[in-house]
Amino acid sequence: MVDKVKKFNGIPAKNKTLSVEADQWTQKGGLDPELTEPVTKDVKKYPHRLSLDLDTATYKRLKLKAFQEERSMNEVIRELIENNL
Repeated sequence: MVDKVKKFNGIPAKNKTLSVEADQWTQKGGLDPELTEPVTKDVKKYPHRLSLDLDTATYKRLKLKAFQEERSMNEVIRELIENNL
């Protein structure tokens, strides 16, 4: 008789070691590493990304303004946000 092959059901087995460590960490009142670790030299100047939808006319005006000022569209948008917040 042929041995049955164990089928993979798509759900990986739980890592019990990780959950125990996580529970210990939360009980000790652990802090987010991003808040406690010192900033390194490799930190991006702009670590957050933004996506937005523009109609064609607005996009063309933005692109023209960036071209006229010899800047990137991102620089123009950053300046507009900074000046209006």
